[in-house]
Amino acid sequence: MILPGYIEKCVELLEKEDSYVLCQSRINIIDHEGHIFKNNFIHIPDGDSSSKSKRFKNYTHTDHFCYDVFGVVRKSSLSKTKLIESYIGSDRVLLSELVILGKVKHLEDPLARFRSHEEQSIRAITCVF
Repeated sequence: MILPGYIEKCVELLEKEDSYVLCQSRINIIDHEGHIFKNNFIHIPDGDSSSKSKRFKNYTHTDHFCYDVFGVVRKSSLSKTKLIESYIGSDRVLLSELVILGKVKHLEDPLARFRSHEEQSIRAITCVF
């Protein structure tokens, strides 16, 4: 769920800053009833690092839920990726491709909400990393 101002602020940042390929706000995690239980959450550090290798390392070696894949992405950058494919974890691959192409900006205000619930597809997967 995105809140008012989310799209405008993300697009504004991408229009001003050519080095950014993706813009996401900080997020609030909500339960099945809509109550916030994690506030102002961001899980992946240094998405805006000038170092490609640092960005890539953080997006591939940090345990995260790939919330950034739901951010606003520069079309010209997205067209250089394989997009989301039909296998488990392809959202991580997409994010890895994007951070090689450019930086990720996380807006300071939590303008997005993600629902965590027992029916989430990720909960049906058992992975060992």
